[in-house]
Amino acid sequence: MQKLPANVKSRDTRYLEILDVFTDNGESDLMQLPESVEARRKFAKEFVELNRYLEAAKVQGFDWNTAEYKVDGTDVDDADENDGGNGEPDIVRPQIDERTYLILAQRYKELFDDDSCAAEPDDDGRCDPEAPYELEGYLTEIDTGLIDTDYMNANFVKWLKALKEDSPELAEMSAQLHRSFAALSRDEQRLAELFLHDVERGDVEVEEGMTLRDYITRYAKREKDEQIDKLVDHLGVDRSLLEELTVRYINEKSLNAFGRFDALRDTIDVPRAKSFFERCMNVTLPNFKVKVQASKLLKQFVLEGGFDIDEEVSHWRFAL
Repeated sequence: MQKLPANVKSRDTRYLEILDVFTDNGESDLMQLPESVEARRKFAKEFVELNRYLEAAKVQGFDWNTAEYKVDGTDVDDADENDGGNGEPDIVRPQIDERTYLILAQRYKELFDDDSCAAEPDDDGRCDPEAPYELEGYLTEIDTGLIDTDYMNANFVKWLKALKEDSPELAEMSAQLHRSFAALSRDEQRLAELFLHDVERGDVEVEEGMTLRDYITRYAKREKDEQIDKLVDHLGVDRSLLEELTVRYINEKSLNAFGRFDALRDTIDVPRAKSFFERCMNVTLPNFKVKVQASKLLKQFVLEGGFDIDEEVSHWRFAL
């Protein structure tokens, strides 16, 4: 069994491999996943390995706040050879800090959003074996909420001050703020950008005591409420039943637990849904097909946690 310094070094080797993957694909800031399937496959593989060594190191006493680990004679072959030949103990210095690790964990979670892995994981927590990369479901349980949001908010305050003062440092402050967005999910990054644009245009007056995270949460809630409003308006479904499902963690297996989805589906207003589909698609649909399509749309909305219903249906093609 490897000792603690060797496990730290092996973990960091995987980290450096991951950095190369992101850098080679133009994502050196770790803000988003690489585009190519091959790069994502490599990242997934290396991140799983990184975690295995990290867990082993934690069992042996690894702590994120420890800056270096000395290697004893029995483990010297696995450590960095940096003693310069002077007989001093070898030292292993961790290459990845906790914040960067949690950012990588956030990117790993986003692999599960890929359409090729949208299906329910199997009993071992793995994605469909036909997916382009193998994923470990248990790693989605890493609490990325532990990422220090104070750092991001401090950058936001600096950016806001530079914006108000029309400071020549605005571009630098903006770049620094956007780099700190790597701590956010892809969707949170989008909402943060939307909020910043609103501030720049003067559409939003920043309130004292409100953090950037607070505004992201507010924008997310507003967006979800608007999506639910549209769905209720177009399909006539019961809002309280819909909200009950959207605030839960729902998957294919638990969708209809206690008959909740059946109860929601029974509230579809067929004439209203018919008007919506026919207006959007410029087609005429029989009532039975309206109910089928409305049920399909409702199920997709719940499983995905919401989306813009108008935009989604505009891409649909009905087999008449």
